[in-house]
Amino acid sequence: MTHTRVRKFNTQDTYPEQNLDNDLCQAVIATGTTVFLRGQVAQDLETRESLFADDPGAQARKAMENVSLLLGEAGSSLEQVCRVVVYLTDIRYRESVYQEMGKWFKGVHPCSTGLVVSALARPEWLVEIEVTAVIPHSTATLYPIGEILPRQAMTFSITGVCDDSGMTGIAITTSSICVGSRCPWVRAGAGAVSTQNITDPTIGNEVLDLLANGNSASDALAIVMDQRPNAEYRQVAVVDLSGRTAHYSGQEVLGIHAVSEGQHCVGAGNILSNERVTQAMCTVFEKSTGIHLAERLLLALEAGVAAGGEKGPTHSAALLVAHEQPWPLVDLRVDWAEQPVEELRRCWERYEPEMMAYLTRALNPGAAPTYGVPGDE
Repeated sequence: MTHTRVRKFNTQDTYPEQNLDNDLCQAVIATGTTVFLRGQVAQDLETRESLFADDPGAQARKAMENVSLLLGEAGSSLEQVCRVVVYLTDIRYRESVYQEMGKWFKGVHPCSTGLVVSALARPEWLVEIEVTAVIPHSTATLYPIGEILPRQAMTFSITGVCDDSGMTGIAITTSSICVGSRCPWVRAGAGAVSTQNITDPTIGNEVLDLLANGNSASDALAIVMDQRPNAEYRQVAVVDLSGRTAHYSGQEVLGIHAVSEGQHCVGAGNILSNERVTQAMCTVFEKSTGIHLAERLLLALEAGVAAGGEKGPTHSAALLVAHEQPWPLVDLRVDWAEQPVEELRRCWERYEPEMMAYLTRALNPGAAPTYGVPGDE
């Protein structure tokens, strides 16, 4: 856990008469780079539109989505939050607002102060949430002071192999842009690697090289991560062609993080809404045999979303599958969208009917179907 939390407690103990489940503390000892956030309300950060009038719980959820997003853009995370101040326009909103906040700060234990005020800046705003976070020196020193800190990605993925076809692949989604460009790595004849959290893309090919040379998933991962600089910030999931799995999560992996291993698959995630997300992905993957690996992976990723997904909104997603060729059979990406997994589903449904035609064009152009565009009749 980041920072020292003094006298941690849960509101179930201090307010047993109220339906609350908030992890808090009496004091926080922290050193590092301080991040101050402007008080957040139920307002779209892009359009400035006010949302969820007359619903304090939904307003709290949107305010927390903004908090999570802004912390990430500042190079921080919810786990690094030290102090929270909540402003309510009516004491009757306290339960629904704090219930929502409890989901986001589960396991964090910030100091919290609640105030009831006569009004906020706009009459439709019922709740405002202000947070202060501290990026520990161990993280802050990775980036010179004065530079823009990279956004901390909140990520979950399913990595798997099809025992029947020999295909390997990954489905992944995250809060940051272009996850498909750096996190999923697959290779025909080797396996699949997802490198995430504060990502080091070089891990992917290093593990795949060892898998291609006959190392097992666990041996390859151990070799790559042994005494690796900054390994404590990495989360890695591996599956080899035999269906053997391995995973690594360093001590500095963010938020609620979990890894679940299933038959021929491994689910991994960080800054999750709950620890059940990774197991939900593995369960669906295991049960969905007899269909294309890309479909199995996407169904599993959708199960992760349904199980709660990340604490904050996701913005990019990718589906990557290797088979018999040195290029991926499936390489689909949604680089930025409000609902990236839904967009990835639509992209797969459009691509799947044409997938084998593109393979034929590469291997045997004379037998390939036409493109169906003007000039190629």
